[in-house]
Amino acid sequence: MLNRERFHEIKRKLAHAEGFSKDVVLLMAVLTLGLSTRLLIAPYTGHGYDIDVHRVWLFRLLETGPFFYVTAEGMGLFGESWGHDPVFCELPPIYPFNLFLVGKAYAILRPGTEDIYLLVLLMKLPQIIAECGIAVLIYYIVRKETNLRLGGCATLLFLINPFTFFLTAIWGAPESLVAIFVIASIYMAYISRHFLAACLLGISLMVKPYSIIFLIPLLLFSYPDLGLPRILVLPLITAVSAVITASPWLMGQGSVFIEAMWAGAVHNLGIRMWEGTIWAFPSFWQIVQFICEVSGFPYAAVAPLEFYIYLSVTFALCYAVVRSRANLKEKNVWFIAYVLLFSFM
Repeated sequence: MLNRERFHEIKRKLAHAEGFSKDVVLLMAVLTLGLSTRLLIAPYTGHGYDIDVHRVWLFRLLETGPFFYVTAEGMGLFGESWGHDPVFCELPPIYPFNLFLVGKAYAILRPGTEDIYLLVLLMKLPQIIAECGIAVLIYYIVRKETNLRLGGCATLLFLINPFTFFLTAIWGAPESLVAIFVIASIYMAYISRHFLAACLLGISLMVKPYSIIFLIPLLLFSYPDLGLPRILVLPLITAVSAVITASPWLMGQGSVFIEAMWAGAVHNLGIRMWEGTIWAFPSFWQIVQFICEVSGFPYAAVAPLEFYIYLSVTFALCYAVVRSRANLKEKNVWFIAYVLLFSFM
């Protein structure tokens, strides 16, 4: 009997080791494909304006250090000149700090020389690495819920998605740095680690603050486990996490840092949103704008509808989640609904 039990134990261990090796092989194959294609194209592409501005930030960071924020005075906050002066930065500190580290690496690899292709590659590298990290998260989640084959398919679909590929490998935008914290946050909520989920969401705000929208599904999905009194702690934890992440800049630059963040919020939410330029492109509203241009109808009259449509659908989704008392098994359905809504905008 003892020998038989020992035999079955060894058999289980071998099966587990075989499953683990298959996981590693499949994941490494998919990641190699995704990473190699991005690294091959990254040095030779880029959104001209963003890459140029971020390059100015990088060299300023090398000169002044991570505390490089300046006041918004004279930056044309309410006019057309906003953003035309690359000295000013309205992004929270995580992405600029990445640029600072990239600049240090570039200075070591190419001291006293200029290699624009290497520089652009290094500027995109943190985003590409974050995107591969997202792929690993997707594989782990889908593999855990289904099987190895579907986990590999989901990871591959993400890595070959033209939109994600475009944002990181071509454009060079820091969106994948936002997304890796957001997806980790939603997963923590899914496995009922709600307070950790709120912490991760707070960190994402210090890459780009638009991720605050995911506080809505986080609260709704946490409600069945936490109840009303405790769920009110989550926004506080999110805010504290964001403040702690930004604390070196709050202590190092104080009012200058706060003014830069406030100026970016005022311009983006108070001005650009109503002009229809806040939403990421390419998106559905690019089509609307094109139709307006062709027909001669003023897009300025349509643009504010974006916000009201988004707000209305969000409230409708919130109401549906509350009424259905979404349980753990239904959370994926509602999360997908929010992702589709956010992608639509």
